[in-house]
Amino acid sequence: MVRWLVEKMTQKKEVLLKTSEGMPRFRALLKEAGFNPKEPDLKTAWEVFKAFQKIRFDCSDDGLLFETGVYDFNGEERFCLSLVRQFTIEVEGEYDYIEQLHLELLYKPDERLRELEETLWTYDFEDDVPAFLKAVEEATAFRVPLEQYRALASDIYQDEV
Repeated sequence: MVRWLVEKMTQKKEVLLKTSEGMPRFRALLKEAGFNPKEPDLKTAWEVFKAFQKIRFDCSDDGLLFETGVYDFNGEERFCLSLVRQFTIEVEGEYDYIEQLHLELLYKPDERLRELEETLWTYDFEDDVPAFLKAVEEATAFRVPLEQYRALASDIYQDEV
């Protein structure tokens, strides 16, 4: 069903979505796929993220980021697995700002998760999205949480950086 929705949203290739439409679209796809933010499932989140990256937005550059590490959230450490879509915005041909749409899955860190610090960008793969997606799927920092852990919580947000 998620693929059908993405195909429907991208049929008119000449129409680019505004970046402000990113989060509502992403949330709709997550909901349609059965993703529960209170009981997040990395497998579902990843499948939706892969489908979502096919939707085109009106921006000068569009990148993807996979990042993991242990961070202190409000005095409590959490292992964070972050899937990010980054939009670079230009005004009259000049750089103006960057927006990032985040889906973060949070886990209670243990010794194994503390070892899994990783950062991968599509830029590392010369914007070859299939190569980036394959690298993420093969990364230990992705495989271990996917196969051995259950996320405690998730956060979905879009911000300007």
